[in-house]
Amino acid sequence: MSVYVVEIAGRGVAAFNESTIDGARVFVDEIRDELMAEVSTGRPLWDGKTDLFVRDAFPEEQARWEVAAAEDEDESTSVLFLVPTEARVWGVALH
Repeated sequence: MSVYVVEIAGRGVAAFNESTIDGARVFVDEIRDELMAEVSTGRPLWDGKTDLFVRDAFPEEQARWEVAAAEDEDESTSVLFLVPTEARVWGVALH
C-alpha cells in the first residue's frame, strides 16, 4: 500500500492509503460527497467544482499518515486530514 494525497486548489487536504494511483483516484471519486460535507475553517473542504488532484504523498505527509495509523488502536485510520477540520464525517484530523 502507498500513501496518496488529494489536493484541492493546489493544497494537500487529505492523505490516505491505497494500492495503486488508479485505486486512489477511484477512492477520491467515491468520497466526493464527504469532501463537500467536511468543514475546514468554517467552509466546506471542497466546493464540488474545483478540480481534485490525486498524487503520491510527499515524505512529510506520508510520515504524518504513518504516525496517525500507528496510533490508531482499532486500525480504522483510512484518511488523515492535513488541514484543520471538524472531522465530523470520517478520518482523523490532526491540526
